[in-house]
Amino acid sequence: MCPIEDDRGPAVRRSRSARQPDVAGESLREERDRLAELVASSPDRGVTGGGSPTRAGRTQTIETGRSRAWLRLDRVSVLAASVALTAAVGAGVFASANIASASPAADALQVLLTNEANLAGTDSKVSASIGRLETRIDDADGEAELVGAALSELLAAGDAPALADEDALAEALRIVDEYRAALGQITIPSLPAAYERGEVDESSLASVGDALDRVNARSREVTGVINVLGTSRGSFNTLSSALPTQLAEFTATLEATAVAEGEANDEAEEQFRTALVEAAESVASVPLVDAPAVAALNNYQDAVVALREDNERAVLEREERERREAEEARRRG
Repeated sequence: MCPIEDDRGPAVRRSRSARQPDVAGESLREERDRLAELVASSPDRGVTGGGSPTRAGRTQTIETGRSRAWLRLDRVSVLAASVALTAAVGAGVFASANIASASPAADALQVLLTNEANLAGTDSKVSASIGRLETRIDDADGEAELVGAALSELLAAGDAPALADEDALAEALRIVDEYRAALGQITIPSLPAAYERGEVDESSLASVGDALDRVNARSREVTGVINVLGTSRGSFNTLSSALPTQLAEFTATLEATAVAEGEANDEAEEQFRTALVEAAESVASVPLVDAPAVAALNNYQDAVVALREDNERAVLEREERERREAEEARRRG
């Protein structure tokens, strides 16, 4: 058989067995597959410019209620690199310069830098949110302590009767104590140790891949913290929203108590009875959970005491007047 000739040059024996192994192409394919694995192992979602991560399956800002997303991996550069690698292999371009221009290690490094930047931003936002939640809990506990102290001032002392309905007052004190105990049980999460990249050979896909694995593992740890933070915030919000309603049952009894106090101290001047009723209405008009409410409750207490003292003054004056009138009557008789 004669060798086959064509216009491209000398005769060529076209045989599959004569082809040389595609070593460079296989190497690129392996690196491309490795790069794809790295991308697949990265977090799927990420933080947008204005949000912070929160509980699994839900989107909510740490403080403002705006929508937010999870830690994300930008795959654009990786996809472009994968397309470039496929084109290079398909064209049979194996020169070292061309291989460097489509380096999977370089593209993986861009992914690493993106994830590190996202992680740093997320760490900052989560840390700030943890601090805000801790402050809110501490403030709420401090205010509840003041409310409890003000309520305790209404308890019976010695021979003096309580300044409020005793059953309702006891229930209010129990509610405050339980609220403060529940606040103390809320978990305040903390971030894991700060991320450190460590030594990375930026020209090695394996080395960059190991670093990417580490940053992704750290991102998953932060996701766990975010989940705990969301649960803790939910617990705090539930407790804080329920407290005013629970204590409103107590404050609703104060007006009736004020009227009863006025009737029991009927020798006091009318202005004191009027002041007490107004003070009771003032307490009932605000949630009993903060400093203004405590001030209103203290005014109520002062009004009860003032009414009783004025009644006692009036009684003593009346008794003294009656004593003198009796003595005068004896002298005349």
